[in-house]
Amino acid sequence: MKSGAITSRQLGILAFLSVLSPIVRLLPNSAIGAAGSAAWLSTLLASAAAVFFVILLSFLLRKTGKCGGNLFSRSLGAFFGGLFSALYALWLVFYCGIVLRSSVERLVSALYPESAPWLFMIVTAAALTVPLSMKKKALFRAAEIVLPLIVGCLAFVFIFSVKDIRPRFLLPVGLDGAGGTAAGAIPVLEIFSVFAFFLLASHEVSDPERLMRESAKWTGLAGIAAFLLCVVTIGTSSAPLCADFLSPALTVVRNIRLFGTDARVDSVIFAVWVITDLALMASLLKIARELLAALLPKRAVRLLPAAEPAAVLLTAVLISGGATGVAFWSEKAAPAVNAVLAALVLPLVLTVGLIRKNSR
Repeated sequence: MKSGAITSRQLGILAFLSVLSPIVRLLPNSAIGAAGSAAWLSTLLASAAAVFFVILLSFLLRKTGKCGGNLFSRSLGAFFGGLFSALYALWLVFYCGIVLRSSVERLVSALYPESAPWLFMIVTAAALTVPLSMKKKALFRAAEIVLPLIVGCLAFVFIFSVKDIRPRFLLPVGLDGAGGTAAGAIPVLEIFSVFAFFLLASHEVSDPERLMRESAKWTGLAGIAAFLLCVVTIGTSSAPLCADFLSPALTVVRNIRLFGTDARVDSVIFAVWVITDLALMASLLKIARELLAALLPKRAVRLLPAAEPAAVLLTAVLISGGATGVAFWSEKAAPAVNAVLAALVLPLVLTVGLIRKNSR
């Protein structure tokens, strides 16, 4: 095993924690518009499609060869490979800026409605320098340590919310709504497209033969979390009310009662928010650094742990503020671009690489 190598399981865990960030932020609202109260079924369709998709990408990766950070240059050649590496890296940094702005706006609206978001954005961006300065393997080990905490928080919410689920908010679901359910799966599938970016780090794993199985497993577990989240939020609040809430998950948590009293357990969902948002931004910025490492001089690469958070902060400041502006970037633009890059560009690049490999 080469020094600093990670396992396929560690890669899957970090991807799982990262995908929880858009799941908690966007569901079930992203699916309710098309599927209504059947949005919980949309997550099942999207999860099945996502598992199939990562299996396909893992298969193409294995057939193409050991690519990872230089996947684009191996598949497309030096010039076009460098161009696509820069394109992906710049988008990942921009996307992290969207995540930062959305995360802070949500935190401010929920806890400090009278406060300006700037201080929180500066503090969060500064905090990103810590994981970005760590060795790569340390970040993955940290994800393993945090995993039980996050799963425990989610289990706590699910267990104490089940008793409040009202079947009439979830059922009946008939065949006449199949079209809406399928349409509602599309924005959910866009959320899962984030998982595909982690396969760009496949060259770092020490057990590539397990990559397909681990990718499918952790994508499936993320799908289960998305499904349960939708069942609980819609089942306790109804689809129309969820559509009006900025964060249905937070509303569910605030309605939890323990031992006959109102229990303020907001910290449960806040822990999931903060940790998964940081995991998503730190891991994607690590991938962006790997993509840029082959294009920049070594001196410039050493500056990336500080330059990337600065670029993320600048992006967060410059994008449209307010609920409407942030909602556009977080709920419309980012998922659409992620879906195009992950579902169209990446498979196309891998296919071209496979054709070029077989033609040699």
